[in-house]
Amino acid sequence: MKRLVFLSMLFFIGCAGMKVERGVQDNMFHSSISPQINIRINPNFKYIGKAEHKKYKSYISSYRGTTHTYESYMFVQLDDNNIIKKAIVIKFLRMSKGHYIPISPKNTLKLTTEKIFGKYYKVYFRASTSPWYNYEEKFLEEKGYILPKLFMVKTLGRRFTTQNDNDSIIYISYAEDIYYDSNYKKWNWKVNLLDDNQKAFMREFSERSAINIQIVE
Repeated sequence: MKRLVFLSMLFFIGCAGMKVERGVQDNMFHSSISPQINIRINPNFKYIGKAEHKKYKSYISSYRGTTHTYESYMFVQLDDNNIIKKAIVIKFLRMSKGHYIPISPKNTLKLTTEKIFGKYYKVYFRASTSPWYNYEEKFLEEKGYILPKLFMVKTLGRRFTTQNDNDSIIYISYAEDIYYDSNYKKWNWKVNLLDDNQKAFMREFSERSAINIQIVE
């Protein structure tokens, strides 16, 4: 996208009025704070906009609760029939301090960590028929895109705390349509118990992810 699209939301960090500026210009994603990060996306991907959502969550031990705020910056590669073949999602989840959500879901095929510019990210791989949250699926479908039946997904996640004691998580996900991949279907996949063929499959998939998503200083 040639023109600058900067979408800003207001967080009260330390002193009221400090802005978090997030947006995409020429497939470079920038977040000014919470966290400060720059992510270069392969120009073969089309930036299609930001999806947003808020959801109220009750505390287990109290009648009170907290509102979780989600924002997802979405990039896609499409085939001639508007089917999503590859996708990249940069997602932010913001919640009140004390409400814990694990970064990685259950039943991941592989779980590891990566250190990028001194920051540790939890990294997990999974195959999923629906790697999107409901609000993301609705966003994609309203734009006329068709979702495949099975994706392989690699996600980098990192937890951070803002100065006003809000817990937040950033997720950086890369997904590929693998519904017609004969290798994936014929192998017996077991969580964290991959054979040599499966490890090679995951390694090549991870290399493609690294080519298409680059965190830069």
